[in-house]
Amino acid sequence: MGSIRKSLLQFIFSGADMRRWNDKLRPVELFELDKQAHKMIVAFLLWQQNTLDMPEEEQRRIGLEVIEGGIFDYFYRLIITDIKPPVFYRIKANREHYEQLTNWVLNELEPRIRPLGEEFWQRLVDYHLRPADRTGTLSDRILNAAHLYASRWEFSLIEPMNFFDEEMKEIGPSFNKSLLP
Repeated sequence: MGSIRKSLLQFIFSGADMRRWNDKLRPVELFELDKQAHKMIVAFLLWQQNTLDMPEEEQRRIGLEVIEGGIFDYFYRLIITDIKPPVFYRIKANREHYEQLTNWVLNELEPRIRPLGEEFWQRLVDYHLRPADRTGTLSDRILNAAHLYASRWEFSLIEPMNFFDEEMKEIGPSFNKSLLP
């Protein structure tokens, strides 16, 4: 394991100052770090419920995948924070554009993350560059559901204050659609 540098700690905690939904009226300030914490609490509960009948070794493996995937997703989101979700999802829908974005994100992350060690860095790279057909694992589904749940919860806080915003009419149903199988 490599060393943790001051720049990495500053990067990690930069999410404590990144406001979410900043183009909407909000009853409280919503920060990226809070959202990620909420996401991981939900992910923990989903992991517990979905691995009850599994052998302990399998539970542990999936739990580690969920934790590491949550960390890797958080790092990615810290880099792309200024890209609004509708734009990000359009980029993600185009494989070539998404690969370009991901390569740029990895380039931005490398000087901060690689000092933690080559193994950790390679797992992060592999996680973000994995083929689309490898993203249907239980740990991926848990993280995706937790992300959607935490984001939907935030949306439920701001929705009443933004009834006049045309964009809100599209956001709500998109959460529900994404959460259904």
